[in-house]
Amino acid sequence: MKRSAVIVSEYASDNLGDQAICRSLKGILSPYFDIKLLIFSGLGQPVSVRPLFPTEPKPSVLRRLSRIVPPKIKARVRWYLLGEQKQYEKDCMHSIKGSTFVFIGGGQLIKNNISLFCDRLLTLNKITRKHNIPCALVGVGVDRKMNMLTWQLVSDLIKNSCFVAVRDNLSRQRIHDNLKHTDECHVLPDLAFALENPALKCKNEPRKISIGINVMGINTLLGSMGKETRVDATSIIQKYCQIFEYALEMDSSYRLFTSGSADDLQEANIIRLAIFEETGIEVSVFHPESLDDLLEFLAGVRDVFAARMHVGILAYISGCNPVCINWDDKVRGVWSAVGQEDRVIELATLADDTFSADLFEKLRHLTPPSRGDLVELADIVRTGVAQEVVGFLDHNERTGALVG
Repeated sequence: MKRSAVIVSEYASDNLGDQAICRSLKGILSPYFDIKLLIFSGLGQPVSVRPLFPTEPKPSVLRRLSRIVPPKIKARVRWYLLGEQKQYEKDCMHSIKGSTFVFIGGGQLIKNNISLFCDRLLTLNKITRKHNIPCALVGVGVDRKMNMLTWQLVSDLIKNSCFVAVRDNLSRQRIHDNLKHTDECHVLPDLAFALENPALKCKNEPRKISIGINVMGINTLLGSMGKETRVDATSIIQKYCQIFEYALEMDSSYRLFTSGSADDLQEANIIRLAIFEETGIEVSVFHPESLDDLLEFLAGVRDVFAARMHVGILAYISGCNPVCINWDDKVRGVWSAVGQEDRVIELATLADDTFSADLFEKLRHLTPPSRGDLVELADIVRTGVAQEVVGFLDHNERTGALVG
C-alpha cells in the first residue's frame, strides 16, 4: 500500500505555468505516494472578521489612514490580527494531518510579496513539525527582494526540510549567503522541464505558426526590474507592434497568445488594439483554457517570443525555439541551469530601436531542442527528485522513523 503525500503548490492559478509545475511534480511522485493537492496560497474561504478598512462611510482619519498604509502592512494586519493566518492553518491542517510526507513546490515560493508567501511557509513548517511529518522544498526559487524578516520566517523550514531542491544556482547562493545552509540544498532544473507534451505524439504536419508572441501583464513585467531600465508600459506596447510589423516584413505567420492569466488576456487585447491602430490589421489572440490547450497550441508553433518564464519552458519542451525576456533575474537563472542562457534577452533591450531585428536574428541563430535533448533533460529532473525520495524512504524504513 502506497504512503500518502501532500503537494502544496499554486496549482489552482489561472497562470498555466503554475499548473505545469504541479502536474510535473505529481507525475514524478505518483509511483511512490497517493497524492493529495493543497493550494499554497489558501483555499479562499472567507474569514468571519471585520474588514481592516470598511468600504462603508467611515471617519475621515481612518479614510486617510487607509490611503497611506502600505498594502503589505495591511496584508500583515489581516494575516496576524484579523484571522487569515488561523484560517489558513486550519485549512492546511485538515489536508496535511495523517500524511506521511509534504512536498512544497515549485515556483518562486521563497518570496517577499504581498501574498505573504514566507508567512505561509512558516505556518506549513509549524504544522509539519507539530505532527512530525517530514517535508521537502522541491523546485523552488528564491526572490532577490527577500529581507531580514522574510529570511527569518523561512529559515526553520529550509533547515528542517529533508531536502531542498532549488531551480537555479542564484537561488542556492541566496540561501547560502543568508542562512549558510547549502549542505542539503542542490540545484535541479525547473520541474516543468520534466513534462512531456502529449500533443506532439499526434502532430505529424509542419508547424503552421512561424512565431508565437506571448503577452503578459505589463505591471508584472515591470514590477521586478522595470525601475532599473528605460522601459515603460508605452515602450513595451510599441515593441509588440514592431515585432508584429517585422514578422509581416519577414512574411512570417504569427499569433498573439497568453498563458491563461486573465491579466495577460487584458494586456493582449490592449496590444491587439494598438496593432490595429498602427497597421489596420486585426490580430487574433489565443487564450488557452487549460494546460493541455496551451501545449497543443505550442505543438504547432516554430519560434516563440516568451514574456512568461514558464511559457518559454513549455515552448521548449514542445520542441519550439523560444527566446525569453529576463524581466526578473530568475529567468536567466533558470535557463542557465539547463545550459540555455543564450535564449534570454534583457528587459532593458526593449528600449533599443533595433530590438525587433535583434530578436529575429537571435531566433535565426538558435535551434529547437532535439527529442534526445528533451528526454535527457526530463530524466535529470525526474531522477533528481526520485533519488532524494527513495533515499529518504529507504533510510526511514530501516530506522522505523517515518510516520503514517
